[in-house]
Order: sequence, then C-alpha cells, then structure tokens
Amino acid sequence: DVDVGLLQLLLVLLARAAQLAEGHGDRRIAAEALRELGCVDALVGRRPTAAHHLGRGIEHADTDPDLLAGLHAVNAFNIGDWGRTEAAVAEYQHALELARTAGNTRRQAWTLALGGWLLARTGDDTQALVWLSECMQQVEQLRWLAFRPWPLSIVAEIDLQRSNHVSLDQLEQ
Repeated sequence: DVDVGLLQLLLVLLARAAQLAEGHGDRRIAAEALRELGCVDALVGRRPTAAHHLGRGIEHADTDPDLLAGLHAVNAFNIGDWGRTEAAVAEYQHALELARTAGNTRRQAWTLALGGWLLARTGDDTQALVWLSECMQQVEQLRWLAFRPWPLSIVAEIDLQRSNHVSLDQLEQ
C-alpha cells in the first residue's frame, strides 16, 4: 500500500522544486522536476494533470535530447495507461530516438522495457519481444543488474501466455 500522506508530500515537494527552478531560470532542473511530478501523477492515475506537467517539462527541456527523451517516455506511459495505445507507441518511439541521439543507453533500455510492457499488455507479443530483446541487450551491455529482472519478467509472462519458453531461453543466452 502507498502512504497517501507521503505521496501528497512528494507531489508538493516536486511542484515546489519545479516552481523554484522556473523562478531561477534553471530549465534543466525545472524539466526534471516536472518529469518526476508527471510520473507520480501518471502512476496514481491523474492523467490530465500528468500531461500538463509533462507538457511544461517539454517546454523547459527545449532541445536537450536527453531531457526530452525522459519526458516523452513518461508521457508515453501516461498516454498508454489512458488507453491510447497507438499514440503511446509512437511517443515511446520518439523517446527512444531522442535517447539514442543523446547517447543515453540506460534511458533507451528503460524506454524499451516500458514500451515492451505496453505492447505485451495490448497483446502484441511479437513486437513486445522485439523491444524487450533490444532492451535486454542494452541491459547486459550496461551490466544493469538491478533493472534486469523487470524486462525478464515481462518476457516470462509472454512465454507463459504463449506456453513457449523459447524466447526466454534466447534472451538468457
């Protein structure tokens, strides 16, 4: 269970961080605070509020591909949970392009995992496995052991639904 009081405090602190950064003209911190604020709002189902914060963050990120990649990935998560799958996949693809431009492999892996999870939830197992396979390659390259179980669990869930353990075995190799 989530402590609602703690969650409210987090939202207040993130909003205040964004406000202070905007007031001091620090576009990077403002964009990052708004990304995190949008993420928390998306996680608790406050979709329009999340979209608003993420839109403001995108304005502050200007042309920074790394900041934009994170904002667009969270926006894709928000859109996908809103039930707008095609728009979410397009937004994940845009976030992925930005992360590649920025050279941020970790953000690429994270975006691929989120996109793969959305595709798996919507029944597009084949495309989900493509995304998750690329994610796992990057996770292995980064040796990102703390993150590795999540994309693997999505692949395992697909395998269970398909009753086909080949893809999990292939990713393990």
